[in-house]
Amino acid sequence: SATSGSTVFTDMLKVLIDALEHTQLMAKMRLFAATDPFADDPSIPVRISINDGMAFLSTDLRHGADGFVDYRLKTDLGAPERTGRLVQRIMEIEQYRILAYLAVPMMRDLGAKISDAEAHLNAIAERSTKTMDTHEEAAILEELTALSAEVQQLASSSEFRFAASLAYATIVEERIGELREARVNGYQRLSNAIKRRLDPAMRSTEALLDRQNKISERIGRISDLLRTRVDLTVQEQNAKVLRSIDERADAQLRLQETVEGLSVAAITYYSLSIIGYLIGGLPLVQWGANEQLVLTLLTIPIALLIFWGLRRARIRARRREKEREAAQ
Repeated sequence: SATSGSTVFTDMLKVLIDALEHTQLMAKMRLFAATDPFADDPSIPVRISINDGMAFLSTDLRHGADGFVDYRLKTDLGAPERTGRLVQRIMEIEQYRILAYLAVPMMRDLGAKISDAEAHLNAIAERSTKTMDTHEEAAILEELTALSAEVQQLASSSEFRFAASLAYATIVEERIGELREARVNGYQRLSNAIKRRLDPAMRSTEALLDRQNKISERIGRISDLLRTRVDLTVQEQNAKVLRSIDERADAQLRLQETVEGLSVAAITYYSLSIIGYLIGGLPLVQWGANEQLVLTLLTIPIALLIFWGLRRARIRARRREKEREAAQ
């Protein structure tokens, strides 16, 4: 990302500046071949033995008026290459230690924003425990979405910087381990002195990263709970709608059955009328029969036949509807 690239460029620029100041750093890194220059200096708290007493390193880890930390080295390593590698390790310890502190200003600014986000999230969590309607729950979900976007933006702008600082702190520990330092009575070890200064900043960085992750997790959990409540509310509303539809369907079915009963009477009436026209031309009198009597006798069988036919048609229609529902 653009932010990550900018951070990498900044770190590289600082390293290049340190390389350009190599001559000055070498001037500050004083080499003494005979006596320890800090032997009688009680203001120097850090002094270590390196490579089984082949070299001694002393420093106070404080920036002087010229902006440099004064490291004083007495060495009996003999070969200039070994002395150069030792000086390089000490320079790397100081460079990466300073680079590790680059997260501190961002951590201070970000800490206040994270605290505001936590307070906002706590207020939302308290509101979500109260009974509310669907519209209020939807509004809280939108508010949580906006807060989540804000937290993600803070994380994306700081995560690389924090991760880089933690990596630099790890490199510092590795370089100190390569010195194979030993304690000098009455003085602090370089590892202890640097750790006492560097660890609080790095642990604060880790704690801030952990706070960011926990806020994101809490936002996710609260969002899931609210979505579940919204889904349950919607399901309950859908169930009410379905029950209402079922009640209307039952009412329509009863109305349909009533209409079918009336339809049987109407169809029977018109059927008998048609039959009356048909038998009107027959010589019923000669056969000793009465037209009205014939129609009366045919009324019940025709009505039953029409009722049976309509019932069969209704049963077939319901069966086809159930088959379609089962297929779906």
